Amino acid sequence: MRNAQTAQEHGQSILSAAQQRQQAAQSAYDQQLADVQAKQATVDQDQQDLSAAQEQLNAAQSSAGSASSSASTSSSSATSSSASTSGSTSGSSSTSSSASSSTSGSASAGSSATSSSSSASSAATLQQAQAAVRDAQSKQEAAQTAFNQASDDVDAKSTAVDTARQAADQANQKVNTDQNAVKTAQQKVTDLQNASHADVAALQQEVSRLQEKLQNDQQAVTDAQNKLNQAQTGLETAKQAVDNANDDLTKAQQDAKAAQDKLTADQNTAQGKQQAAQSAKEAMEQAKAKLDALKNGTASESDPVAQQAPAKVPAGFAEGMAGYVLGGTNTQGNIDYARKALTDNGFDPDAVNSIGNIGITIGKDGKYEYIFHYKDNFKDDNQKDQDTEVNFDGDKLELTTEQKQEVTSFVANIVNRIRQNIQSQPNGKKYSLGFLKVSPYATQLGEKIVDSAYNHGWNKAIETAKTGSPHNLNGLKEAANQAGVNTQFVGENMSSGLLFRLNDANKRNSLSMAEIKESLYITIMSMIYSDNNGGKPGFGGHTTAFLNDPQEGNNNFNYITKDLKVNQYLAVSFNDNDGSIHFNFISDANATSEVKAKLAQGATTPGVDQQSSASQDDIKSAQDEYNQKKTASDKAEHDAQDSSETVENDQAEVKTASDAVTTAQQKLDSAKKKAQTAQEAVTTKQREVTDAQAKANATQGQVNEKKAALDAAGKSKDDQAKELNQAKADLQTAQQTLAADQKDQKTKQQAAQNVQSALKKAQETLTAKKSALDNAKKELLSAQDQLNQLEGNKLKNSLAMQLFAQSYAKFAAAIPGEISNLSARVEKLQKKLSNDQAALKDSQKVLATKKTELDAANATLVKTTSDTTIADLKAQLQKDQQQLAQDQATLAKYQQAVKDDLAAFARLQPETTGSQTTDQTIGETGENGSEKVTTQGQKVAGTTTVYRPTNGVATTVAFPVATANSSIAHQQAPSVVISHKAQSRLPQTGDSHNLTALLGLGLAGLAASFGLARKRED
Repeated sequence: MRNAQTAQEHGQSILSAAQQRQQAAQSAYDQQLADVQAKQATVDQDQQDLSAAQEQLNAAQSSAGSASSSASTSSSSATSSSASTSGSTSGSSSTSSSASSSTSGSASAGSSATSSSSSASSAATLQQAQAAVRDAQSKQEAAQTAFNQASDDVDAKSTAVDTARQAADQANQKVNTDQNAVKTAQQKVTDLQNASHADVAALQQEVSRLQEKLQNDQQAVTDAQNKLNQAQTGLETAKQAVDNANDDLTKAQQDAKAAQDKLTADQNTAQGKQQAAQSAKEAMEQAKAKLDALKNGTASESDPVAQQAPAKVPAGFAEGMAGYVLGGTNTQGNIDYARKALTDNGFDPDAVNSIGNIGITIGKDGKYEYIFHYKDNFKDDNQKDQDTEVNFDGDKLELTTEQKQEVTSFVANIVNRIRQNIQSQPNGKKYSLGFLKVSPYATQLGEKIVDSAYNHGWNKAIETAKTGSPHNLNGLKEAANQAGVNTQFVGENMSSGLLFRLNDANKRNSLSMAEIKESLYITIMSMIYSDNNGGKPGFGGHTTAFLNDPQEGNNNFNYITKDLKVNQYLAVSFNDNDGSIHFNFISDANATSEVKAKLAQGATTPGVDQQSSASQDDIKSAQDEYNQKKTASDKAEHDAQDSSETVENDQAEVKTASDAVTTAQQKLDSAKKKAQTAQEAVTTKQREVTDAQAKANATQGQVNEKKAALDAAGKSKDDQAKELNQAKADLQTAQQTLAADQKDQKTKQQAAQNVQSALKKAQETLTAKKSALDNAKKELLSAQDQLNQLEGNKLKNSLAMQLFAQSYAKFAAAIPGEISNLSARVEKLQKKLSNDQAALKDSQKVLATKKTELDAANATLVKTTSDTTIADLKAQLQKDQQQLAQDQATLAKYQQAVKDDLAAFARLQPETTGSQTTDQTIGETGENGSEKVTTQGQKVAGTTTVYRPTNGVATTVAFPVATANSSIAHQQAPSVVISHKAQSRLPQTGDSHNLTALLGLGLAGLAASFGLARKRED
């Protein structure tokens, strides 16, 4: 029972926590909902204010232009009005006052009588509505009383249900306790009855047998424990083996890391020594090249072009060129030598097959595009060349005269150094003869010859298709002979264009002098060493032309001269129409003396003139430098070899250490497996000990049981009988107690069911009373709405409204200024509405979040418990009671308003003296809402002009301030006082929007309902 109570308390705690969370969520939601509703109310009020202000503005604007016409038509409107037609047979406004009076009395008297009749009828209807409100209120109060009584009854019955349930639970617990007592007493009787018939001898024998069995079981426990101890010893040994293996593995890993670190350090050292050996070797080769150059007379230290554009010729040129025949194919020896020459000069022999076929490409915008980048030994570190830009003009370079001469000298320098190197080698002069000269006139002559041969009707594509050659040999010869050269042949190598670098820019309209020179350098080297079929490594016609190969026969016309005394001039031109580069070779053998003189003027032999003869001291110095560099290179090579051997030894040690790590890891894995097996053995032996001990314990229990039976059997029969009788008596007492408690249990359970049924009926009654209360509230609200409508109609048809219509003509004069105020108010209300709508939207977002949290809390609460009917009813009751209090306060408010309206209505009744009516006044705001004071000292809202029907004279009167739920009697005539209910629909005295609100009723509506009173004109 205690456990059940604890569980119940725990469940109640969970339920309470869920309820608290739900209540917190509900509270947060309600607060946010109230905020949303408040903001929604603000927005609604803003919209109503804005709509009212807009309507007032519209009415004022429409009224401004029609005020005079409305005044002129008021008499016809008055004819259709029930107030103005009573007792009148003619609506003409032009009849005299006396005629009108003779027909049916004065117009004011008829209007007064009609107003009195209408007021009496309205008062009767208003009284009926008030009686209906009072009756509905009485019904609502009766329904509320009935609902309160039903609610109290539900509370009382709920308390009774809780009490009955608690009593039933206590009865159930008591019955359970009684049943256990009966069971225990019955077992004791059974045991005593069985013991009284036991055989003492048999029990003694059974005890002896069990004691012997117990000794055996205890020995088994001892044996199992010994085996467990042995297994634990084995486990400790296995664990120690694992630790040792771990230590061995750690040491092996440390040794391996040390070996690897040593290998890495030695590899870095070896790499450094390899680099040092390479550097020493390069220094040695440079010293060797310098020595060879001094010995061969080709030193270039004083030649900047040689440093900028190296042009190497490997040894054995004659053997490499041997076997080549112009127009024929290259032998493998020719190809191998050419590939080596390309490699020595920094080119990739496998990539040069495109040289000569790639040149200038013109982009869509007309600018030249970079399309090729080539690997070579050219050094573009000449700052002057880099900074000097040469523009394009169509397909031509805009070179100055000095730049043309510089470019031609640059080409001649490269070609002459190659010729000199070849000619200095054994049998080299067999393949190259003489050197090229350059001069200003030779450059000018070459440009003129090319222009004459190629820029005046020569179509390179067509002629190439016809003859297989793009060269205009005849044109060149004719142009040269016209210039006085008198030769049979003008040599020419021609390239399709310049080569460019991609890494500078994609599109250019200018080139630097460095780029031009590098392109010329690449073109020359490719023509000499990569002139085989299709631009592949090998020799060709361009090769023999550049070298002036004297082997070529006259039929080929590819040499310039075979006579060393004849001068060979070079001219480089860029003025071809398609952008080709022309390398022209001109001989002065048959030139006129005048032409020879012009050619010789300023002539130089670039690449040869710059060479200086080396002394023996220079050669010895270069030899000593070479020997020193060779010794250093040999030592560096030896050191690098030693480092390589050290690295190999380190690698072997790393492998040995790595193998040791692998072996140690294997031993560790094996030791871990053995330790696992030992652990499993310990677990098994521990289980065997536990089982043996359990068996011994069971046997001990049997021994104790049989000893107890033996002890019981040894008692006297009288004692046995006495104990048995007492046990039976105890059993009977327990059974009687159980029967009584069961009867009480049944009674309390029935009582709980009864009060539960009564509670259900009370809840149904409460629901019915709640419905009746809701209906009574609805009826009260309906009656109140009818009363409010009657109040509004009463005010609408009151004399004050008629007086207002009569005085409208005077108010119209104030409309223009009020329109401006109304426009400003509309704009202000629009801004306020926008701000309040934004605030409402934000609050609604927060409300959605709170709603989600509330739904989650409600779901949790529903899941926790489903028995919430009473709690829900109580919550609803509390909520309804709060609503009732609010409704009662509202009702009291309405009742006070009715009383105030009745008092006002009574004061509005006209006091007649003969045919005269007492003047009525209505309050109006002063200028800009200021208050004024009458001559009697009362605070008034302002003054207005009122037309008095008794004498037809418009006069200015003052009005006191009217406040909610109060009335102020005018000293000379009663004031119009409006209750707070009426004030919610009509403008108040002192309200800054008074005139606007009154205009909002509409000029046309006033004219149709009452007729506009105006001053009569006789």
